[in-house]
Amino acid sequence: MKKMLSIALLAFVLVSCATATTKTSQALSKEEKEKLLRDRVMTVWTAMVGGDRGIVYDMYYPFYRAKQDRDAFKGKAINIYYYNPYIEEIDIKGDVATVKVRQTYEIKGIKMLGKEVNQPPKEAITTETWIFVDNNWYREYINYIMDRPGVDF
Repeated sequence: MKKMLSIALLAFVLVSCATATTKTSQALSKEEKEKLLRDRVMTVWTAMVGGDRGIVYDMYYPFYRAKQDRDAFKGKAINIYYYNPYIEEIDIKGDVATVKVRQTYEIKGIKMLGKEVNQPPKEAITTETWIFVDNNWYREYINYIMDRPGVDF
C-alpha cells in the first residue's frame, strides 16, 4: 500500500512539474486565474466536440491520470457527440471552481442491455468541478453513470 501511495505521489509531482504552464514565481491574480480556467474549459470542450480524447485526458486532474492509462482512456468508444459548447457560469472559491457549460449533445448507437440507444440532439447544462493545482486548472473526473468522482468504467 505504501509503495502504491509513493508511486501515486511521485506521478503527481512529475505531472504537476511537467504541466505547469503559467507563472510559477508568483501567485496568479484573480483575473488571471479565471482567464486560465475559461481557456482550459473551452480547450476541453473543443476537444470533446472534435473527438480528441487525448486532450480531454490531459485536462483531468493528476490524481485521476496517475491511475488511468492515457491510451486506455483514448481507446474507449464514446458515441456521444457534442456541439456548440459555451460557458454559462463560473464560480471560483479558492482553488475549486464550479463551471456550468451549456451544450447540445446527441447519442448515436450506444449498446445498452442488448439494444441500441439513439437520442436526437438535446440541449443540456453540464456542471463541472475544476481544481487549481500547481498554478493550473484541472477537471475533476466524474463517472456520470456511477455518479461519483475518480471512478472509470
